[in-house]
Amino acid sequence: MLELSPVLAELIRSGAAVRLTVTGNSMYPMLRDREDAVIIRASKKLRRLDVPLYVRDNGQLVLHRIIGKKKDTYTMCGDNQLRKEKGITKEQIIGVVESFVRKGKTYSCTNRWYRLYAHLWVPLRKIRPLLLKWGVALRSKQKKRQDEK
Repeated sequence: MLELSPVLAELIRSGAAVRLTVTGNSMYPMLRDREDAVIIRASKKLRRLDVPLYVRDNGQLVLHRIIGKKKDTYTMCGDNQLRKEKGITKEQIIGVVESFVRKGKTYSCTNRWYRLYAHLWVPLRKIRPLLLKWGVALRSKQKKRQDEK
């Protein structure tokens, strides 16, 4: 990926939309590892709750949500993480997720249901592990009921 990041950056900055398959669980439940894809475009103005693709100092490409801004830096956090990542600069940001694809269907990040999810999920950062645990337990219970039928 280190070799690809300059090429990706150039493609996106030239106006192209780039589709990437998601790897990792840091943005779960919004994005699922190796199941979902994102469409990334250049963005002139970044807003709180946007999900930019950025390059860490070590060269790693990351998709995390903007949860804050101070002067010229952003604070990021994955939807499945508790730890904030501060000090991300505009220069590190390659583009922003415009939409994502799950099971062949494309969901826009301007969709009101998506925006509602983002507005609710971010403030719940500290209790997310509990919410995710409950969600897994509920799905397991539902599956068990279906298997019994």
